[in-house]
Amino acid sequence: HQCCASLQLKLLDSLLQESMNNLDALDAVFRDSDVSDRFLSFLRKYGCVTDRDAWKWLRTPPRDTLVRVNTIKTTAVEAIKEISEHLRSFGVSDISLTTHDTIKEVIVIHGTGEKQVNPEDKVVIVGDMCGLAVLRGADVFSPGIVSAPVDLAPGDRVAVFADVIGACLSGAKHFQGETCFVGNGVAKVSRDDLFKTKSSVKGVGIEMVERIFDCPSLDDTQFSGRIMLQNLPSIIAVDLLDPQPGEKVLDMCAAPGGKTTHLAQRMANMGLVVAFDKSRNKIEAVKNNCERLGVEIVQAFVMDGTKSVADEGASVDGESPPYPQEYFDRVLVDAPCSGLGQRPQFYNKMKLKELNSFPRIQKKLFGSAVKLLKPGGTLLYSTCTNNTDENENIVEWAKETFECMEEVVLDDKMRVGCLNFGHPDFELDTISFFISKFTKRTCS
Repeated sequence: HQCCASLQLKLLDSLLQESMNNLDALDAVFRDSDVSDRFLSFLRKYGCVTDRDAWKWLRTPPRDTLVRVNTIKTTAVEAIKEISEHLRSFGVSDISLTTHDTIKEVIVIHGTGEKQVNPEDKVVIVGDMCGLAVLRGADVFSPGIVSAPVDLAPGDRVAVFADVIGACLSGAKHFQGETCFVGNGVAKVSRDDLFKTKSSVKGVGIEMVERIFDCPSLDDTQFSGRIMLQNLPSIIAVDLLDPQPGEKVLDMCAAPGGKTTHLAQRMANMGLVVAFDKSRNKIEAVKNNCERLGVEIVQAFVMDGTKSVADEGASVDGESPPYPQEYFDRVLVDAPCSGLGQRPQFYNKMKLKELNSFPRIQKKLFGSAVKLLKPGGTLLYSTCTNNTDENENIVEWAKETFECMEEVVLDDKMRVGCLNFGHPDFELDTISFFISKFTKRTCS
């Protein structure tokens, strides 16, 4: 027993030395130095940021958790009461919930940032995506566990480390590769449950009791469609598009449906929202979210937005794509993008060639959106990256290419027609996100 205990302590010491109990010990987030330079160049336009500060920021979840209230089913006041009761049932009573200053269907669950947590002696390794989910408030589900000690039993207190590069073999008894400590929890399963049963184990494998960030454990699927977790910039995008009841609105890249359902909510379930995605599975996710939230005006199609415009003179009924030109009152193009500023992330393997491939598809989607938009209509273009080629440069290209499109000033202070979110020094702590807005004049 003493030998086993000594070996376990040596393993723990090795893990602690590798991860240093925090995110600072990890190398640059981006493996490709050119991609790193592209990411950092944007941050440094807004102030002096060291590499170390940038990588720590990317590996840190946004401080506050944002909840969109589904006003089709409930009110913000009722949702705050329900969420507070839910959190109290898990022993969380000292957390602050308020409505957003300007968007009244949004609840802000205020966080305080990183906490000092000392790892338990017994160590469990989880996959990198599972570790990131824990940083944002999730428990550990059994399929996410890749390594556990031979004596793991239900009720054991364990330290949870994330395998940040995906090197740990499933079922390993020990792992000494590169890891990051994400918190402590209580095991709900044994090692045999995880790795010695014929059928895969589902459900919570480790209930987290201490995380290195104080994001609340909140599963919006448990609230019968009354709330949805979203990043604030995604909510702001729909707020700025400002859809009205009775209109026809297109969400050109809709999955998983957060913005789609918000559009329908803002339209009071009156009118038409058309949702596209190229993936059948993703469209099913959109439909499931619509059903869960009580949204009745969405028509979702497996469709490539670049091929959604009917040829001139073609006989189309408007019941399904392709649609006739100038059919929609408003179009949302939340374009596929590099996602450089998604948070948190441990490492990002994107190569420069892949990074440079996004503007081509973004321009095609924008062009289709312009054709589908009615004169007098509104187009909103957004991405979840800070890459200038996918953001400001797309806007400049659009202004040069489409004389009928007029950029709307969104930042009155800077007198620019776009909004950038996501920077270590910005007061608003969010993922990276870009928004631009256009109105359509009658084309000559």
